[in-house]
Amino acid sequence: MRAIHFLLVALFLSSCSAPIQVTVSSRDQRPLVFDGTDTLAPKAVVDSIALSSSAEHTCTTADQRTLSFRVGTKPGLLNPDSNAFVVFSIDYRSDQSANQGPKIIVGYVLVDSFLVYRKPFPQEHLEDELALRIAERVREKGNYAEAIMPMGRRPLKSYATSKDVAGVRSIGPDQVFTERFWDYDLGQEIPSTITASVQEGMQKFDTERKRTAIMEATKFLVFASLSPDVYEVIDLRRLKETSVGTVPEGVPAE
Repeated sequence: MRAIHFLLVALFLSSCSAPIQVTVSSRDQRPLVFDGTDTLAPKAVVDSIALSSSAEHTCTTADQRTLSFRVGTKPGLLNPDSNAFVVFSIDYRSDQSANQGPKIIVGYVLVDSFLVYRKPFPQEHLEDELALRIAERVREKGNYAEAIMPMGRRPLKSYATSKDVAGVRSIGPDQVFTERFWDYDLGQEIPSTITASVQEGMQKFDTERKRTAIMEATKFLVFASLSPDVYEVIDLRRLKETSVGTVPEGVPAE
C-alpha cells in the first residue's frame, strides 16, 4: 500500500514540473493564443511565455493559423513568423591564447542570395567556383561544414543533423520550435568579456572559451558584412553572372 502511495505521489510531482520558458519572435506583435487558453500579447518583437515541459502545445496566430509543437525539458524558440535564424560562435580569448592557430572546421550558411562563413584566418577567401559548389551543398543539406586539412577539404557528414556550431549554423523558416542550443538568446546582450576558470597545468589548452548567440538571418547578414576580418560574405548572384556571362540588353534571360 505504501509503495502504491509513493508511486502516486511521484507521478503527481512529475506532472507538476516547472514550466519551460519559450522565446517568441513575432514582428507584428499581434496576440498569440496558446493551447486555446493562454494569450500572449507581445510587448516587443521578442517576448516569452512559460509553457508546460514535456508536452504538446498549440499556438494560434492572429490570422487563425494553428501551429503545433512539442516542448521538451529545455527552453526554446517559437517561430510563428517563419523567419530564418543564424546561430554563430563567439570566441573569448585570454592574452595567452591570442596567437593560437586557426580552426579547421568551417560551417557555411545561406542568407537570401549570400553565402556566409566564418573565416578560419583573416586572409581566407573562397575562389568563385568553390563558393558556388559549396553553396549548392548548403542548399541540399541545410547546414554544411568542412574540415580543412593540408590534404584538402573533407565534408562533415554528421554536421547537417547535429547541433554543433562551426562558426555559423542556420535554423530554417520551416522550424516552428527549436530547442535552445545557443548561449545568448534573441534580445539578450552579448558580453564583451567572460570569466572562465583555468585548471593549473592545462592553461595553454583551456584559455579559449567559446559561446554561441542567435540572430535573425537578415540582421546577421548585416552583422557579418560589417565584420570582414571575421566573416566572408559572398554574393552568389554576382558569381553566377560572372560565370555564365551577362545577358545582352534586349535579350531575355533563359
